[in-house]
Amino acid sequence: MSELLIRNACVIDPLRGINAETMDIAIRDGRIVEEVSAAAEVLDARGMLTLPGGIDSHTHICGTKVNFGRYMSPEDMRAGRTPRRGPMHATSGYSVPTTYGNSYRYSAMGYTTLLEGAMAPLEARHTHEEFTYTPLQDTMA
Repeated sequence: MSELLIRNACVIDPLRGINAETMDIAIRDGRIVEEVSAAAEVLDARGMLTLPGGIDSHTHICGTKVNFGRYMSPEDMRAGRTPRRGPMHATSGYSVPTTYGNSYRYSAMGYTTLLEGAMAPLEARHTHEEFTYTPLQDTMA
């Protein structure tokens, strides 16, 4: 069982009518709960915003246009490299990162759902294969 207590979070949650209130957030096994034990890991979020996961309704993270960009800029794969760390895959690409790299970058920005805005019908299968390798977000086209 993992427990986390985020203290002093500036919370914005329109569904619950919370508009920039400072409060603590208790999390047990990845779910928000009323309270956690005294043994919980504590993070101080003073001065930071705490929001529900973001949705980017028009991205270009997978598919033919992105792969054409990778094809036309092979030198880009030598830039923006990150090593494998724990469960995270190694990534590369600066302006056109790998699918894992895109997923990690969007995650760091707080996005949980991504919508690919340009899926060519003849390449739909490949786009969905790339969605499989975008591990941290829900994806659609």
